[in-house]
Amino acid sequence: MPPFTSMNFSASSWALLGLVRFFLALIVFTTHLQWVTDLKFPFLQIYELDGLSAVFGFFLISGFSVAHSYAKRPSGYYVRRFLRIYPLYFVAVVFAHSLTVLLGNRVVLANWVIQATGWKTSVANIVMLQGFAATAITYNLPLWSLSFEVCYYLVLPFLFRTKPLVALGFVAVSMTLFLFPKTFLLGYGALKYAWPWLLGFLLVKDKGNPWIAILSTGGCALIYFTQHESWGVFAFAMTLAALLLAPRIHLPPKLQSIFNYLGEISYPLYLFHSPLLILFYVKFGVRDVYVFTILVLLSTAGIDWFFDKKLKALFWEPLSRKIFRLKD
Repeated sequence: MPPFTSMNFSASSWALLGLVRFFLALIVFTTHLQWVTDLKFPFLQIYELDGLSAVFGFFLISGFSVAHSYAKRPSGYYVRRFLRIYPLYFVAVVFAHSLTVLLGNRVVLANWVIQATGWKTSVANIVMLQGFAATAITYNLPLWSLSFEVCYYLVLPFLFRTKPLVALGFVAVSMTLFLFPKTFLLGYGALKYAWPWLLGFLLVKDKGNPWIAILSTGGCALIYFTQHESWGVFAFAMTLAALLLAPRIHLPPKLQSIFNYLGEISYPLYLFHSPLLILFYVKFGVRDVYVFTILVLLSTAGIDWFFDKKLKALFWEPLSRKIFRLKD
């Protein structure tokens, strides 16, 4: 196989990663789907792939794609990241807090009980301090990963200026911390979960370094031994394999379009599935696993169209141009 580089990624390659991102979001969705209903085929099998391992897959792809974006065009990097992440994220936090007002501080679901964390936690989530000064909103627990990801975005330009050994050292430290008990506050979680993102980053920054392959194997082993009651290692290994094989993939244009769209809605699916499931269960009396899935996917598509396409163009992009004094 020729030396790996993100620069030889084709449209087919990125489309394949879009499909993988959607499947990872589906794993996380299924993790919380079992809160509100009993799982059936194929959701029971998807659930076994483990939501946390799917988040690691997201981090791996994120580290790779963001490093590729920065290497290709450093100018405007932070603005691009802000516009990609924050507009939908802001709506997701507001939506989740609104549910605490609408549904009350305590909600009993079929297989889970949710206790609201209060408006101070919501404010902390708005400014992405979950994992540092607060927990994630209990009505939208998947938000825990977004503050960590933003941290990784912030340090990426500095990592590009360091020697490869520095990033490799951070991977080793992060993997070591991963073995210790779980905690999210004071930024500890951002360190212990950084290793998959850093591996994706290194696939762009230091392609061909044999230590990347060794540490990637170590990452699979970590997931296998820490998540041994699930099939989580397969979700992570699948993501890693997709990254490595993507340059060799050639897809017809129509399939590229489908995969790209699925990748596009993977982010709103990740952000909104949890509060949507709670809303449909409590207010609309939905109980069927397939009805839940259809309603969440349709809602996600609508959220993507309105809030990420229309509202971003009408509000967030003009606001960004004013704040950062960008030219049209």
